[in-house]
This record gives sequence, structure tokens and C-alpha cells, in this order.
Amino acid sequence: MRTIMVDKATFRYPEAPSPALTEARLTIDSGEFVLVTGQSGCGKTTLANLINGLVPHMREGRFDGRVTVAGLDTRSTSIGELGRHVGTVFQDPRTQFFTLNTSEEVAFGCRNHGLDRSRIAAQVAHSFDTLGIPQLADRDILGLSSGEKQKIALASCHALGPGIFLLDEPSANLDPDATVQLASVLDDLKRSGATIIVLEHRLHYLTGLFDRVVHLQDGRIRTVYDAADFRSLSGLELAALGLRCLDLSAVRRRARPDQGRTGPRHGATFSCENIGFRYRERAGSRRLPDETRRQRTGLSDVSLSAQAGEVIGIAGANGAGKTTLARVGAGLEREQTGRILLNGHPVSPRGRLGRVYLVAQDSAYQLFSDSVLGELRLGRGRNSAESEAADRRILTELGLWDHRDKHPAALSRGQQQRLTIAAALASDADVFFFDEPSSGLDHGAMTAVARSLIGLAQSGKIVFVISHDHELLAASCTRLITLDEGRVTADDSVFDESPGVPEASW
Repeated sequence: MRTIMVDKATFRYPEAPSPALTEARLTIDSGEFVLVTGQSGCGKTTLANLINGLVPHMREGRFDGRVTVAGLDTRSTSIGELGRHVGTVFQDPRTQFFTLNTSEEVAFGCRNHGLDRSRIAAQVAHSFDTLGIPQLADRDILGLSSGEKQKIALASCHALGPGIFLLDEPSANLDPDATVQLASVLDDLKRSGATIIVLEHRLHYLTGLFDRVVHLQDGRIRTVYDAADFRSLSGLELAALGLRCLDLSAVRRRARPDQGRTGPRHGATFSCENIGFRYRERAGSRRLPDETRRQRTGLSDVSLSAQAGEVIGIAGANGAGKTTLARVGAGLEREQTGRILLNGHPVSPRGRLGRVYLVAQDSAYQLFSDSVLGELRLGRGRNSAESEAADRRILTELGLWDHRDKHPAALSRGQQQRLTIAAALASDADVFFFDEPSSGLDHGAMTAVARSLIGLAQSGKIVFVISHDHELLAASCTRLITLDEGRVTADDSVFDESPGVPEASW
């Protein structure tokens, strides 16, 4: 039984020079698991918005063609009614939050659709239990890590019990254990008869789940593979399509071509000495149980050192303190114990501003100019021929030069992510923290980012990469630091093949 039909669907955003999606034809049967993939900006999210009704009800633009979901024409069916059939988890979970409490958030959709109190309570409890996140119940959403917020967004979708689940980059902010857990949840949903559509760049955890794979390129559906045909593609064939690997065991820890000569060892140094930091509970928030409070300790006695030329990966579970370390290092949070040194000298949080650069996970919050090129030149003052040439080189390396006159808001999320990285590369900082820089990036863009990180280190900078992305860490890093509950638990060479290297930390 066909539950979704997309018939010659074309959509063009206002003032866009060409359609984001052109002449799309696709049918999805009830109970199917369909993976939608393709390079950044290829039209995946637009296709998703056609299915969940955001096009045409919420997204402005010209829509031609027809889409039906559960027999309902999306043009003539209200967004609320479509929401009963299609549950959507967006790339950025904060865009779909309506409350500040996790349990209230998971219950919100049920309340909005008029379910009675006892049924809401049962479905909320079932969702927390089924997704394996009971520790996140009745929590302050503002105190969650990005990965934890992603889990709450999925629970909110799950609680309403739609027949169709649509997930846009659901693994983007999840650690390896949480990604395995997500795959298990999706498997359970599939076994229950749900129709599942996943838009993803990271493919490895879905290998045994999808029934078909829809490959988009330049706004068109190029190929629809059955599971066996797609799994038979070699790594080189996938890379030629701009796609990530299907098997992480193929990602080997091998020395980069520049290993041993990454940069001048007499350049900048950066050290943390016994850094401690604890988040303060917001006034009026419910006091957290002891176990949860320990998870929010922040940082405890963190010591590490780095020198120019290094690209250092920072790994660990969601909520382990990775982003907190970056924020403290960049001076956005004040360490409560210990000290941070640059070039051997203690530097205050204010003194670190501008010298330590943080590229945050949420790219849209770091974009301020009205053009891509303007973003690199923001606050620079007069541009020289040398700086203009550098801007062009950076944008070309990251595949953004052809978009240089676009407003950043007109870019896809993956393109916005690359733009924040480009702005960092154009800065004069000595130390860089990149927080999940490959989130939402296809194979080609991820590889370009890895090359840029290596190049930045080779120019005499210190680079820290916070990531759950095995492929990025293997392609760019010289060391891997692992955090657990705010403490450094391992600091290893990425190229060390000894049994002590924490492979699972990746």
C-alpha cells in the first residue's frame, strides 16, 4: 500500500535562481525504510518538507506537482492534520521545542492533539523508556547537550505515535553509543510497521535497516537503489557520488601524508592546568538528582597541552564536557579553578577572546553578514589584495566561492557549517576549537574540511576538533583526547595501533 506519493514535484524558494527540487517522482509503501542521501544542498530537506507539509503551508516559494501522504493531498490538508500522520525530527532540534522542560516537551504534541491526561502520561513514559533516555525526563532543556536535545526531539515525535517518521540528519550530534541506540530504535520502529524516511550523510549505522536508497543530485532524484544494489557499491564508487562510507571498519588509522611535519614546533602553545568548571542551576529550576548533577559537573581537574602544528580530536559521550572545554578555552565561560596559558603565560578569559576561536555547533548563530564573502570580511576593516586572494582560496577550498554573493540564510545547513569554518580560517587567532565541524556534510565537503584543518595546523596554528565523526577524526587528527564526566580519561596518538588506543571513543 502506497503511503507517500510525490508526483512531478518542483519547488523554487523565493528569489532563488533555480528550483531546489525539480520534477521529483517517488512512491513509498507503508512499512518501508527509505534512506535519502546526496551531497549538501542537493534538495534532501526540500523533499522532506514536501512530505511533512511544510511546503506549501510554511515555506514560501513556488510549488508545482502533487504530493499525497496517507491518501491526503498536502496542498488541501492542514499542517496539523498532516502532523498526525508524519512525525518530523529536524536537523536543529531547538527549532521544534516549545517548552523548557523535557517531559513537558515530549508531551506537547499529545496535548496539542487533545489526548487525555492519562494517555499522555503513558505515552510520554513509554517514549522515554523505549528510546532508553529515562535519565533525561523532567530536565531543563537549556542544560542539555546538543546530542541530548536531539534525543528529546525524537521522543517528542515518538510520543504522538505517527505512522510515518521523517528524520533529518538524526545522528549529527550523537556519540557512537547513542548512534547505535538510535539504530536499535529505528529497527524497532521498522518492526512495528512504521514507515521511516531518514535523510543522512552518515550511512554506516543504517546499513542493515534501509529497504531502498534515494540518491539526489543537483535538485533531482538521480537514482533509487534497492538495498542490495546500494550495499554492493565500493568505497570509491560511494566517494565518486559524494557519499560517506557504509562500513566504518574501512576507516583505518593511518598516518596522514604530512605526519611528522604538521607545522613549526616553535610556534604557539596552549595549556590547561587543573581546570575546573561547574554549571550553575538556573533559578527556579528543579533540583537534579545526584547522578544527573554529576553529569553536569562540567570540567574537573582537566590538564592538557598542545603546540602549533597539531590537530587534536576531542571525543566522548554526549554531555561529557567537550563543548564546555571549548567554551572555557575560548573565554566564553570563566574557569573556576586552574588556569589557561598561551605561549607559556596565564591568560584571563577576556584575554583569550580573539586569540582562541570557537566555531560552535549551531552555525546559524555565528553568521552575521548579508553575503558569504562578507562573512569572511566582517570586522576586518580595509581589505588588501592579499586578504582578498586568501578569501577566494578559502571559499574555493570549501566549495563556497560560487555562492559568495548569496545571503548565508539562503544556504543549506551543510553550506552554513562550511561558511563558519571559512570565517575561522580567515581569522588571526592562534588556537581554534571546531565543535562538530562535519555535522551535515557529505563526503566531499568533509574531506575538504579535513584538508583545511590540516592546512591551518601547518600554518602554525593549534587546532582542536570536537567530533563523533570517525571519518573526520581519522582524516585530520594527530591526537585523540577522550573526556568522560568532565575528566580527561585518555590522550593518545591517532596513529598508535596499540591495544590501549580507545577505538570505541571514536
